[in-house]
Amino acid sequence: MKKALLMIACLGFGSLAVAQVNKNADTTAKKSIVEKSSSFKIFDKYGLKVDLKFIDPEKGSFGIDYQFQLDRNLLGHDPAKINKLNLSLGSRGFVTVAEDKNKNSSLISEIKLEGQPLFHVKGKELGPRTPIDLSAEDDPELPPGKDPLVDEARNLAAQVASPLWLSFNLHAKHETTQDFRNSDFAFGPQLSVSTSYLSAFLDFPFGLLRAAKNNNPRQLDLSVGYDYVTGANKTSLAPLLDDAKFMNRLNLKAEWETGIFSGNERIAFLFDSYYDLDRNLLLKNAGKDWNYFYMIRIEKLLKINLGPGTKTKVAVKYTAGELPPNFDKGFVLGGGFSIDF
Repeated sequence: MKKALLMIACLGFGSLAVAQVNKNADTTAKKSIVEKSSSFKIFDKYGLKVDLKFIDPEKGSFGIDYQFQLDRNLLGHDPAKINKLNLSLGSRGFVTVAEDKNKNSSLISEIKLEGQPLFHVKGKELGPRTPIDLSAEDDPELPPGKDPLVDEARNLAAQVASPLWLSFNLHAKHETTQDFRNSDFAFGPQLSVSTSYLSAFLDFPFGLLRAAKNNNPRQLDLSVGYDYVTGANKTSLAPLLDDAKFMNRLNLKAEWETGIFSGNERIAFLFDSYYDLDRNLLLKNAGKDWNYFYMIRIEKLLKINLGPGTKTKVAVKYTAGELPPNFDKGFVLGGGFSIDF
């Protein structure tokens, strides 16, 4: 448990350190050509999301769900271009104070090289760059082009304008339980599609409850990936693998969210599944050949100013299913407070 909490603390301090370095660099009175060169910045975008949750109110147990990511655009920052080649380093997971209360014990650290869009359909009325992008204004307290909210709005606007957006990545992942006693490595390719073709159908019941016009649905994100898993014999699945150390795994994922009620409430859905391509009899009989995980989250944005680019929310979240590396079945109903940096 101490190792898990130490890792979360390191991730948090790491993101703050990156922010401080960028801030110090931008406030220097005079810079040389070398100092101005973006090629000397390892990462140009960062994000940290921490969601506090209560697991067992009667016993006072609680935990956190976290997502942490550093991004580097390898093709530069020309606003006239939407094509990107991103290098990402991140981690996500579920941690509880009492390890036995962690029904979804899974910490995944990943490095990813992503190209997008490989292909996109240009909108009939809006091109890849939209009036939303052109009218977006940077936070006056931040250097030009450094407002993460404006950057996010520009990226989303470009995708909304395109009803079909195709991307591809190569990734390597370390998957472990909270106590680090079970772990494996997985690597492979993934193909992702973002589309708004189904938005009207999916959003119909929520649109009836929505009053704000600026709280519309995001695209439906679908992805299919292949993972070659090594070190599977170091997980609790080892007795089911016939002494095999490797697994061939297919990963199917779907994500979508939309606005409800006023402009400050959102509901999000996630479905994540893992299918064993080898499917030996032991795995099949144990119900471990096809594993799935899903999440439903309702969140409300709070008007609390904790700094530029920071968003605070309260949320209720239900998670259920199985996650790597052990694919143990569990569910959690949590209510908490989250901060997006």
